[in-house]
Amino acid sequence: MTSENTKATEDRAALTAKTEAWVKGWHSSPDAPFSLDQIADLYVKDHRLFSYDFGRPHNGVEGWDKAAPYYEGFMAIPKRWALTSGGDLRVNLQGDIAWTTLSLSGEGETRDGAPIDLPEARVTLIFERQEDGDWLIVHEHGSASIPFPDQATTSRLLGAGPPPTGQFSVAGRLRSDHQTQKLSMIAEAETMVIKVPGKNLTKPGRSTKTR
Repeated sequence: MTSENTKATEDRAALTAKTEAWVKGWHSSPDAPFSLDQIADLYVKDHRLFSYDFGRPHNGVEGWDKAAPYYEGFMAIPKRWALTSGGDLRVNLQGDIAWTTLSLSGEGETRDGAPIDLPEARVTLIFERQEDGDWLIVHEHGSASIPFPDQATTSRLLGAGPPPTGQFSVAGRLRSDHQTQKLSMIAEAETMVIKVPGKNLTKPGRSTKTR
């Protein structure tokens, strides 16, 4: 194995460990309340950091000076919270930039005992190699699955069967109620017609012309 291959192997191992530490770090319980120290060493500490979290704000958080208090406030909401990796961690390495991706699930409890359930989520972490060789997160993007399409339709869309026809309804929205410290996943109905071969793409209230 060449020195270049050895270095790449070492980098991939480091990035895997960092991503696993990120998953483990987002943890809080009555016996072990969340501390920013659990994740702080994983991030750059300047304006380069940009975060799209699972919840609000919709336009993200820019800079460590804003992200740090946001993370602490976010993790103060649940009484108990933990993420679990889906076991599909991928590491991509391009010079001094790398990104990792994985699916996740989240489970916890609000301060008043209501369950918090995030069954299908995923995250992308973008790392930058620092001058000392360490890898630190400069961007994170977490998202949750919306309720459509269902599993059978997904299989067809990925080529396991004929293309689907018909309509799908419902869109997902994550609501955070800070006054009552409740987090819940709610669905808001909105009919959508998804374009398939020979069909038109339409949405209620919008006109679509076929050329």
